[in-house]
Amino acid sequence: MRFSSKSLTLLIGVGVAAACEVPTTHLPATHQGIPDAGRTDAPTVSPDVRRDSSGDSSGDGGCQQSYIDLTVPDADIMLLVERSSAMNTLNDPACDSCGTYFTTLVEAVKTLTGAGSINFRWGLKLFPSLGDGDACLVSSAPEVPLAADASAAIASVLAATTLQGGAPTTMAVRQAVSYLASVQNGAPKFIVLATSSAPSCALGDPSQDDFSATVTEVSRSFRFVFVLGLGPEQVKFDRIAAAGSTVSTYSADRVPYLQKALQGLAMTLTNCNYPLPGPVLPGQMVSVLLDNTPLPSGAPNGFVLSPDGTQVILQGGACYYIGTHSSVTIKVGCDG
Repeated sequence: MRFSSKSLTLLIGVGVAAACEVPTTHLPATHQGIPDAGRTDAPTVSPDVRRDSSGDSSGDGGCQQSYIDLTVPDADIMLLVERSSAMNTLNDPACDSCGTYFTTLVEAVKTLTGAGSINFRWGLKLFPSLGDGDACLVSSAPEVPLAADASAAIASVLAATTLQGGAPTTMAVRQAVSYLASVQNGAPKFIVLATSSAPSCALGDPSQDDFSATVTEVSRSFRFVFVLGLGPEQVKFDRIAAAGSTVSTYSADRVPYLQKALQGLAMTLTNCNYPLPGPVLPGQMVSVLLDNTPLPSGAPNGFVLSPDGTQVILQGGACYYIGTHSSVTIKVGCDG
């Protein structure tokens, strides 16, 4: 992973509990937690925020609360699936009943997007795009937009997919990056490239190699790109994965390991920023509890508010050890 070399200030321990009284001007933010991933899209976590039954969403000064489950990783994942004519290749030339690269891939995707991917939002982009004569075309719109429960929609599209054309991987990555950039929800964003062919379609010609361009596109995308690869092109797939900071290719029989890698990276990329449950009025108190233990406001191991007053930011040890905790509770205008 291409993590930055930013300095890290560690102050171990959590001080005495205190609430934060917000005046007409909000507190400044000084984040001294874990370093980000060294990417231009260093994410702000988009957690599962639920109002407590005592919450008041009217903004009239009542008690508002939110609960963030730290045990469930959160991410947006764009699945790029090759549908070239090469995907019709038999897994075993001597076994007609053993399936093709594409049928194997469909089963792997069902597992990948299934129950093991709780709280991930999946989307699907086919390459080349569907359409007569579109040997190298990749449209901008995904076949399945990002959604919390997209596994059935993805399976339905793949079941109806015909195979033709080349492998315009470079354009597929470019379109996926553009689409992910348009989804401004603060969640970490990954790409999973599911393929069996070396990239082609240089200059719009399906017979022309485009491998170097794909490696360049992946390396400058500032996205973590995982590769689910089938067939004999593993060396090239590994190069693409290395450019995407995920080291090496995952085979179809290693999908559970790919799931774990996605979950682990999603947890790692938290930057300890969490949205407030509602607007803070002058004089209201903001308190933050980590596993039901109150954090001190403005302290090195406590929390501060973001400059715009919409988020709390955990600091020092509270942020560095966030992975050892299970929940964050944020209260605005509440007693205690």
